[in-house]
Amino acid sequence: MRSGEKTAIVVGLAAMAFILLQEPPENPPPSLPQPIPPRPKPEPSPVPPAPPSSRGPNDTDDETALARMLVSETDNRKAWPVIGWMLLQTAKSRNESLYQRLTSGIGYGPRFKDSINRYADTRKAPTEESRNAARRLIAGELLPSAAIRAFGHSSWVEILTAPEKEADDLLRKQGKPKAWGGIWARMRGTRWYLLNPKAPVVAWRAGAAREALAAVPVLSATDERVA
Repeated sequence: MRSGEKTAIVVGLAAMAFILLQEPPENPPPSLPQPIPPRPKPEPSPVPPAPPSSRGPNDTDDETALARMLVSETDNRKAWPVIGWMLLQTAKSRNESLYQRLTSGIGYGPRFKDSINRYADTRKAPTEESRNAARRLIAGELLPSAAIRAFGHSSWVEILTAPEKEADDLLRKQGKPKAWGGIWARMRGTRWYLLNPKAPVVAWRAGAAREALAAVPVLSATDERVA
């Protein structure tokens, strides 16, 4: 074979190989499926506010009576779950409506009315906030802390300015003629004290009533945690 022919054959074979390399395969491998992006989590729906009450401020139903007591006794909302629950317990034990237990049947007003020392003050009209709290208390959705519930119904007294005489007067309520029982707790963030016959009497010496009250255990009003 001549050298020219050899060269032509080599060039032809190289050209065929080049063409074959450029052609795509007849059956290309299937492409992998694309991953599905995760769906965004739906945002929680906002809790609608409670509808305004259709009850009047002087109605005698449980909600109105309790709401009046809460707002009349204190503007410290921390105390509401405790004093509201205490009212519910004593009314239940006596088989009375809240209105009857609070007012002795002689209408809303101050605690002392017509020479009668009643359960609590109810002179103020209920607010929407106190009504919401009253509804939750009656439904069992708003509760005092387990430590407070464990003692059951207790008397409750608020010290307003905490002078020595006021502290001394509170300590004396533990014995006769009041005999409300021992002072066993103060609600955290308040000046409200709880007294119960099951609790030992807090002893004190003359001129040291405030010091004795300062040693009373402090308990949270509820077990709810604020984020």
